[in-house]
Amino acid sequence: VKKIVITAILFFSWELNAQVALPTFQGVQAASEVALYSFSSHTFTNSSATGNTGPTLANCKSSYDVTWENDTDLFNVQTQGIQEWTVPASGTYRITAKGASGGAYPSSSSNQGYPGAGATVVGDISLTLGTVLKIVVGQKPTSTTSSGGSGSAGGGASWVYTGSIGGNGLIVVAGGGGGTGHGQSSNNLAGNGKGGNDANTSNESTNGEYFGENQRRGRGSSGNLGTGYGGQKTAGVTTYNGGGGGAGWLGDGQDYTNYGRGGDRFVGGISEDGATMYGGFGGGGGSGGNGNAGGGGGGYTGGGAGMGFTAVTGGYGNSWGGGGGGGSYTSSSMSSVTMTEGDSGIDQGDVDNGSVIIARQ
Repeated sequence: VKKIVITAILFFSWELNAQVALPTFQGVQAASEVALYSFSSHTFTNSSATGNTGPTLANCKSSYDVTWENDTDLFNVQTQGIQEWTVPASGTYRITAKGASGGAYPSSSSNQGYPGAGATVVGDISLTLGTVLKIVVGQKPTSTTSSGGSGSAGGGASWVYTGSIGGNGLIVVAGGGGGTGHGQSSNNLAGNGKGGNDANTSNESTNGEYFGENQRRGRGSSGNLGTGYGGQKTAGVTTYNGGGGGAGWLGDGQDYTNYGRGGDRFVGGISEDGATMYGGFGGGGGSGGNGNAGGGGGGYTGGGAGMGFTAVTGGYGNSWGGGGGGGSYTSSSMSSVTMTEGDSGIDQGDVDNGSVIIARQ
C-alpha cells in the first residue's frame, strides 16, 4: 500500500510541475502594424487644373472619391499643385508616372509642327507607414490666343519626391514633351517637339532632322544647361520671338527675355508678349507670340527651347525649331524599373495631361 501511495504522490507532483512549467516555453507575439487606412491604388491627376498652375486642395477633393482626402494629415495641398499623400502602411508600392505632352499648334495650316508626348516611368519601391510623398502631375500647356502662325509651349513633367525641391528625396520623374515651332508651307518645314526622354538627360533635336509620327524638318532645339538643370532658351539668329527652356530638378529653365519664359519648379513659363502660350505645370517652358519656337518640356533635365528662325541644314528654307523633351529619372532604391520615351511629333488630338498612379503590391 505504501508503495502505491508513494507512486501516486510522485505522479501527481510531476503532472503539477509540468502544467506550471508549460507557459515558460511560449513566446510573446509582437504587436502588428496598424494601417492608417485601407488602400489598394490611386490615380493622381491634374484634377481639372489647366495651364501653368496646378490644382488646389479643393480641386483634388472634387476630383477624387476617397475617404482619406478629407483628413489633411493624410492628404493635403499646402503649395498649389503639390499633392501631399501619406503612405498608409509599410510595404512595396508600384509607381507609374507619365509626363504631359507639349502644346497643340494653334493653326491648322500646312506649316504646323507637332508636339512631343510625355515619357512613362514605372518602378517598385519600399515605403514606410507615415512617409509623406509629394506628387506633381504634369499638365499640357494652354492654347494660344495669337492668330498668327505660332509655336506652342512645353509640357510639364510628373514628379514624386520627399523633402524639398532640388534635394536628395527625388524618387521618380517622367519628362514632359516639347512644344512646336512655326515653319513654312513648303518642304514640310516646321519644328516638331521631341517626346519626354527615357534617360536622365533631355531629348533634343538637331538642325535638319526629319522625325516624328507626323514627320517635319525643323531648325532643332537649343539643348540644356547640364544634367539635372533646366533647358536653354531659344538660341541662334531670330527676328521674332523666342521660347523658354523646361525646368530641371536642380534649376529652372532659361528665359527668353520679354517673350517665352523658362519653366520654373514647378510653375510653367509664361509668355511676356501678351500671348497665352504658357508652359504646362510641372516645369514646361513658355512660348512667345506671332511666329515662334517651341518651349522645352520639364523633366529631371529640362528640354531646350526650339532654335531661332534660320535656314535648315540641307538647302531648305527657314524654320523655327521645336522644343526638346524633358529627361526622366528613378531613384536607386527603385526596382523593376522601365522607362519609355514619349513619341515625337504626335497628332494634335493626342495632346494630354500627365498622371501618377500608386498601387500597393
